[in-house]
Amino acid sequence: MFRYVFRVAILLVRILLKPKRLAILDTSIINGRVMLGDVDFNVHLNNGLIQTSMDFGRYDLLIRAGILQFVLKEKWRPIAGSTLIAFRKSLPLFAAYAIHSRIIGWDDKWVYFEQKIIYQEKIAVHAYIRALMRGSKGNIPPSEIALKLGVNPESPALPQMVTEWQKADALMLQSRTPPEGESSVS
Repeated sequence: MFRYVFRVAILLVRILLKPKRLAILDTSIINGRVMLGDVDFNVHLNNGLIQTSMDFGRYDLLIRAGILQFVLKEKWRPIAGSTLIAFRKSLPLFAAYAIHSRIIGWDDKWVYFEQKIIYQEKIAVHAYIRALMRGSKGNIPPSEIALKLGVNPESPALPQMVTEWQKADALMLQSRTPPEGESSVS
């Protein structure tokens, strides 16, 4: 927990030092380095920490695009719903990398992010994340957030990868309960 809070503090200082504002559909780029406490037994960046690092990329985007001010003012909570991720290249100890984060669109409930970790000029990790904002009265429609930001509330067309992911997710939701005779707890 301490490491996470420490890294968020570092991110906030970096944002203050590079206060360039981003538009909601711009790409945020932050840099990182694999440190000793980040590696697993294979001496490369642990896959859980990859997703934590991607959190920081989304934080940078949300802060610099002005979304965070509405989140704080309205007391909304950002909630990640699911992630589709492909690990393509290992990130070894002390490797320098860049995280590219962007919002690619939204539907009635979810905002969709695309994130790439670039290492040695190649995509090491490619992920899609869907998230929502929840207020005291429930989920906040992304179109409402766009209007507050002065952005067209109509989403850009979602890429085929996302529409296929939505279909796969609907299938997963149908199988939430274990088959008869099987327990979810052993």
